[in-house]
Amino acid sequence: MLLVRCCVGFACSLLLACSFAPHATPGRASPRVDAAQQFSGFCDGWMKKLRDRERTNLAGIQLRAIGSRVTGKYTGYGNGALECSARKTGLVTTPFVGTLIYEEILYAKSGRTHSRARKSTPRALRRIEVTELFRHDGTRWLP
Repeated sequence: MLLVRCCVGFACSLLLACSFAPHATPGRASPRVDAAQQFSGFCDGWMKKLRDRERTNLAGIQLRAIGSRVTGKYTGYGNGALECSARKTGLVTTPFVGTLIYEEILYAKSGRTHSRARKSTPRALRRIEVTELFRHDGTRWLP
């Protein structure tokens, strides 16, 4: 089974879905039952990683003088997931597939000086809807 991690506007990368047999634990609910409910927490964690990446991108913004202005661009992300859903696949090796849709935003900052550019309010240049697919191996969600 092949899953696609597709970032609109960027090259798509393919992820091979490896399969592992789930191990049942006596006295506990099947991991398959909890998988769909756990995906919401997985999405929250993924979005937190994207917010952290945005802060890193902003901190490392490369400002350049263009004419009489100093400008720089960085990538940010929307405030939350646009969609976070999991569905059963009917396969033993990959019982669930989760879909996370979020917004990726290209921001620009500018000003007359480097200092003013850094302090300026970012302006959104482009917004892209990104869809990522994740698989559940029977015990956990995998990126």
